[in-house]
Amino acid sequence: MPQRGKGYYCKPIKVPEYISIKTIALALLAKKNIEKYLGGDSIGAAGYKEILDEFKLYVPHSRAYDILCSCMKSLRQMGRVARVERGKYVITPTGLRALKRIDETYGLPESLKEPIEDVLNDIKCKPRERFLLSEEATELANKLSKFTGKSLNQVVLEALRLYGGYLRVFR
Repeated sequence: MPQRGKGYYCKPIKVPEYISIKTIALALLAKKNIEKYLGGDSIGAAGYKEILDEFKLYVPHSRAYDILCSCMKSLRQMGRVARVERGKYVITPTGLRALKRIDETYGLPESLKEPIEDVLNDIKCKPRERFLLSEEATELANKLSKFTGKSLNQVVLEALRLYGGYLRVFR
């Protein structure tokens, strides 16, 4: 892999705009976790410095380290990665499912997808329930959602549970 810094320059790798920096960090962490696990490490935890060189290829910024740290902190709060020790992280099953969902919805770039493709193919994702409601039912659910402070999906699921026999819902 080409080096960065010390007089070397590499062209940044182009990534579509719909792929976020967090997704890039998550995919690179998954790749590094797999490499370390196959290398004999029982946990496969990867640190910032191991991911940073590749991260700079996707995010060419003078504060790339700070951006990566911020992404990891956010991903940890979302439950997509788990902290093993200071500065070392592993991807969680939730993070793998999120990567698979992003890949199915938008498509990960080949440079990010190729090293983790086998793992993504083994992940089983539950299909999300989507409801098609009439205009009146949607309007009523929106009002109820604003009134109760619950999400629209929660309101619809609760209504189905309570009044399932009386509502007509198309799946």
